[in-house]
Amino acid sequence: MMCFLRRSALRAVWRGSANGGRLCATDRDRKMDPTGRRRLGQTDVSLSQFGLGTAPLSGFRDTIAEDVALASIQAAWDSGVRMFDTAPYYGYGRAGLRLAAVLRDKPRDGFVLSIKIGRVMHPLGRNGVPPLDWRTSGLRFVPEFDYSYDGVHRSPEQSMLRLGPRPWASIRWQNL
Repeated sequence: MMCFLRRSALRAVWRGSANGGRLCATDRDRKMDPTGRRRLGQTDVSLSQFGLGTAPLSGFRDTIAEDVALASIQAAWDSGVRMFDTAPYYGYGRAGLRLAAVLRDKPRDGFVLSIKIGRVMHPLGRNGVPPLDWRTSGLRFVPEFDYSYDGVHRSPEQSMLRLGPRPWASIRWQNL
């Protein structure tokens, strides 16, 4: 029976020309190491092949206890993960604060952060009425889409307040 590399098999399915066979195991498939590192393009930045996205740890869908979220981030670190992704929108800043609590004592050049821009957070006062789509498990901030020149600068400034002055490998547009 003929075997296909995974990419070739997918292309054949997309073209409608798959006619049976099995996937070949390649050295790359056998040796995948999620904690292995790869260089980012032509830079000196090195990333772990597997990263931790912090949206679920912000408590958006379900309330996540602080100790559980911090233990999850620490477990990722202990497993060799050195790429972390967060955004102002994740828990209206809660994910970034939780991430910072674990990473604050780690060597600054020992990990990479990916953040997002395009959302600016405004405090919701004590008597403020949250918008209808406001998520109750987040911090008391109201997100605003802001892709203006000022907003693009304000968003990472707010992230720095939550995360501390860290090196970022990636600053991406959120929801664009």
